[in-house]
Amino acid sequence: MRQQSDNIYHEATNLNPSLFFHYEQNKKKKAKKFRLGVAKCCGVSLVIIGMNALSFYIGYLVSKDKNDGSDLL
Repeated sequence: MRQQSDNIYHEATNLNPSLFFHYEQNKKKKAKKFRLGVAKCCGVSLVIIGMNALSFYIGYLVSKDKNDGSDLL
């Protein structure tokens, strides 16, 4: 455990300032990919929930119009 913390400290003290913007651009690219992934997941979830609600509503309308006496039980 001690070797790892020394290694992190050594790397942090020897950073190249010219690479700062390179690291920031990589972080922005990763954040953009993450946001797009979250948006896709939410979109797919909304479509699935909408289809489920629509099929439930159509089933409700069909069963409401059906007058076969099964609702007397």
